[in-house]
Amino acid sequence: TQLGCTMFAQGKVKEALEHHQKALSQRFNNLEFSHALVSESLNYCAEALNSIGRAKEGIPLGMHAVMIRKAVFGPTHPAYAHALSVLASCYQAVGRLIDAIDLQEECLDICDNFFSENHANLIPNLLNYGKMLQASGEIKKALKVFERAESIHKLNFEAGKNKRPLEICQTAIKELTAEVESSDGSIKGPDLEKITIPDVKSGGSPVIVITDIGKRLNDEYTFALLAALTDMNLMTPLAVIATTCPEKKRATLIRGVLDALGLPDVPVGVGSPGVTEYTLQSAEYARPSSCVFESGMDLMVKALRKSEDSSVQLVCLASLTDVAKLLHEHEDLFAIKVKEVVTIGSLKPLNHSKFVVPDGVSGDECDTAHATYVYERCQELKVPTFTISEILTEDLPFSSMIIEEISMTEHFVSTSVRDKSESAISALWKEANFPPNDPRRKILPAICDRNWFCRKFIGDEAVITEEDEAYIWPKVRTVLSHTPLAILSCVAAYRDTRFQWETKYVNSTPHRVTGLKAQRKKDAVGLVDADAMANELSMLIGYSFRTAMQNISG
Repeated sequence: TQLGCTMFAQGKVKEALEHHQKALSQRFNNLEFSHALVSESLNYCAEALNSIGRAKEGIPLGMHAVMIRKAVFGPTHPAYAHALSVLASCYQAVGRLIDAIDLQEECLDICDNFFSENHANLIPNLLNYGKMLQASGEIKKALKVFERAESIHKLNFEAGKNKRPLEICQTAIKELTAEVESSDGSIKGPDLEKITIPDVKSGGSPVIVITDIGKRLNDEYTFALLAALTDMNLMTPLAVIATTCPEKKRATLIRGVLDALGLPDVPVGVGSPGVTEYTLQSAEYARPSSCVFESGMDLMVKALRKSEDSSVQLVCLASLTDVAKLLHEHEDLFAIKVKEVVTIGSLKPLNHSKFVVPDGVSGDECDTAHATYVYERCQELKVPTFTISEILTEDLPFSSMIIEEISMTEHFVSTSVRDKSESAISALWKEANFPPNDPRRKILPAICDRNWFCRKFIGDEAVITEEDEAYIWPKVRTVLSHTPLAILSCVAAYRDTRFQWETKYVNSTPHRVTGLKAQRKKDAVGLVDADAMANELSMLIGYSFRTAMQNISG
């Protein structure tokens, strides 16, 4: 670590990064991940990555350093403040200035309260803050910050000592003084006109994802999979839209997840609230962000307009309300740009009529109406659809032990998914074992009894021991939600080798569905090999978390 710091001070940043990465790996393998020394190495690595133009990779490490230091030192300690400052610099480097300023202001508040009024330790943080304000257009405020830094420097150092910070201050003051008269001095919110939609990488299928993240226990795995496919140049996420009340809180959750997975440049928008408010499985990394766009609709339109014709896969992991609205308000754009709509739902048997028709099993009349409209217009406009049935994961052996193994990466998203899943499944097991009218069952229907739990999560042949009765989590055989499968199906190589489907042609356009039930199980259409699919998903999701953590877990 000390050698890395020396190299960094000498400007040998790549060499410094190598030393800090070695130290991080050693500390990861020999200390608890929550140890202060692990956070120190995470911080140094994030700082070095930012300095060599790899700030996207530095953000996940910086986020972990912030979380650990807050837990170890508390929210008023300078060590926590320093981690905030490093993370702020990473956000500034990727163009997320508002988030950077928010973090740097929190850092300065801590330092102002901890140190004496004109302490020299304030100078580096003031310089960073001033640069961020200057870049954002808050010229007058930036000028005052640099003037304060200059004043503190002169109080702490004799003339000619520690000259570089003073030179930075004086240069900035000179530039800002010339600009201040022509500036309105106001910081701007996230500007949709200026937002950069990610460029489509060679071979990467462009997708727009609509999600109700937080509704299911392991929704975050869906975006870990998205990050893995993006890193492999198989997919390019253009935008992610959070829908279903509380939609704004879901947007902050997906913003935090994407940042923690190395996708800070993927824009996030707020979609429709829907008609029903559903439970939100939130997490500490759902940090409020100013870089979330209030109009998810406008963001989708911008992403589509930038894209090539018939290139975008529109992936809806929630109610089709936002897709219906996009179709209704921008039908021509939709018909020209959308290559395919990938959605999760349930259809009537394909031989039911000459059209593909949703079966309305959600019980929500509004959802059913929107789904019917989307399928009708897609068939009329000759836009293909690919529908994944929710039953597709019923026989997918994605067990609790796989979740435990993924959590060994120590990425805080992976450990959060593990903790939430274990807690919820354990509670559900207890409730299912109570008699039908027992108030301790809460809202669990009478039909969801012990036998139901075993069929759904463990398997009919499972033997429950006395030890299992007290702690059922290790016995759980299948616990993955269906949403990751929708993401994986967007990649042709995976769809062709991992899925089976039925196809109905309407107006010479294919509409495919996978996960159809059949009277005989062998006639069902779904996964080619459930075991192979579970292994593939486990590998890709684990890869995503390890990559975000710079492979420190091996």
